[in-house]
Amino acid sequence: MKKTLMITNLLILVIGVIHCFSTPLFYSHYNLDSVWFLISGCFLILLSFINYLLVSLKDKERLLFWLADIANTIAVIVCTMLILVEAEAQIIFLSIILWLNAICVWKYHYKFRRKQD
Repeated sequence: MKKTLMITNLLILVIGVIHCFSTPLFYSHYNLDSVWFLISGCFLILLSFINYLLVSLKDKERLLFWLADIANTIAVIVCTMLILVEAEAQIIFLSIILWLNAICVWKYHYKFRRKQD
């Protein structure tokens, strides 16, 4: 499960970096659409960083678990809602990765809590 979480984290990071660097290629000037596109890439990078911290730190903080849970839940909800608006292959692929990542984080959180009790 830890390896799956790291692989999905890496994929989310790569997609986020591609989002950020491809914004000037897709949009010639900055408007509301381009800012949303850029911010979504930054959010994916932040989500990947939070999940990486969750897995890599030896000292597990309760706040970090809740932050990761909330961030993954928001990402899954927003991406699933985006599929309803625009069902493109890359959005479906990202949604599958985000669902897999969120399930791994939730299981990791549950497993860690069971070990503490």
